[in-house]
Amino acid sequence: MSSHEINLLLEGVFLISSILAAPLIAKIAFTITMPIWTRLFQKRYLKLTFKDGDKTYSVVVDPKTDYALDLEKRLQSLGFGRGTREN
Repeated sequence: MSSHEINLLLEGVFLISSILAAPLIAKIAFTITMPIWTRLFQKRYLKLTFKDGDKTYSVVVDPKTDYALDLEKRLQSLGFGRGTREN
């Protein structure tokens, strides 16, 4: 084999292995960069909207607080989800 044929064979092997390794490389890049993106673009508040028939209730909450119990009590006092859960 000439050196040109060996170079061509090595380029082909490299190209095929690069294509086969692309999903793994993408997963590694995603795993490395995801904490950076979540820190740069933090969503500080969540807007939750609840609908029950013709009634709509929207609330903006801070995800760092324990708001689930207070929100559930508030929704029950407004008549959302009556009788679906008992405490």
